[in-house]
Amino acid sequence: MKDTTVPLTLISLLADGEFHSGEQLGERLE
Repeated sequence: MKDTTVPLTLISLLADGEFHSGEQLGERLE
């Protein structure tokens, strides 16, 4: 289970409540 980078990033964004739109999500995922 080494592919936890994306989930962790999403959790961080959700915890911070920073992702207002899908644009920021796309930027983080790439």
